[in-house]
Amino acid sequence: MYIATVIPIKKGLHMEHLTYFSIHDIPLGSIVTVQVRSKSIDAIVISLEDAHKVKSDLKQADYQLKKVLAVKGSSPFSKEFFDACYRMKDYTASTTGDVIRSMLPKILLECVQDLKIHRSIEIKTKQENIEHEKLIFQALTPDRVSWYRTLIREAFAKKESVFICVPTRYDIEIYTKELTKGIEQYVATFHGDMTKKALVTLYNSVIDNPHPLLIIGTGMFLSIPRHDIKTIIVEHESSDAYKQIARPYIDVRSFAEVFSSITKSKLIFGDTLLRPDTLHRHEKGILGEVSS
Repeated sequence: MYIATVIPIKKGLHMEHLTYFSIHDIPLGSIVTVQVRSKSIDAIVISLEDAHKVKSDLKQADYQLKKVLAVKGSSPFSKEFFDACYRMKDYTASTTGDVIRSMLPKILLECVQDLKIHRSIEIKTKQENIEHEKLIFQALTPDRVSWYRTLIREAFAKKESVFICVPTRYDIEIYTKELTKGIEQYVATFHGDMTKKALVTLYNSVIDNPHPLLIIGTGMFLSIPRHDIKTIIVEHESSDAYKQIARPYIDVRSFAEVFSSITKSKLIFGDTLLRPDTLHRHEKGILGEVSS
């Protein structure tokens, strides 16, 4: 028997960790179903111990452990995404599970068993030598689009993928139309209105594709586990749509910055007119610039 420590992925559950027992050796990072207050919820396994090693602690406990109800499958996100959620809980005064729930499409948790297991894509550059670049790009939309086209082709030449994070589906349509000419077969667009079948199919194709990709999507799809994403562009940076209106009130722009710092990806904030606080951070030397 094993003792599993899990992080519940549930809104409004103010507990960071819960403990259950399992008769199976569950791989770390697996999504499991557990019972909390008579309800079945999803959770992610973060540690697993042999019950014999903690036998004395179990005997002294004044409560009984519940059983892990089911193992759904491997997590649909990377360790780096989990680490970003763990850090964001302190920014939002919430739990890691609540952040995961807010930043991960619900469909991916529902269909874990249908998703292909993601694999790391080898990057030739040594990760420890990569600095985290944070840049701003304030220019008219046609100028930004033209520069993005060049950036994407240069990234493809280096066998790197690019993620363009946008606030709304309308922005997805605009930038898909402007940026995908000539590289249509290497573009994936994700948004919250996709059907379950369409999302699972596209997710699996993105995981399987060995070619660098341009991924355009809303912030929830930063969870897509492509380890070759080395540039994240937060486009239309001034949009209020980046702020979630429900607890834990995550600002996707802040999440993208934390996530890019963990993955050592270049981060670019782009807009015709950036937010005053973003420009202030540039004046303080915290953010660099793409061009004057």
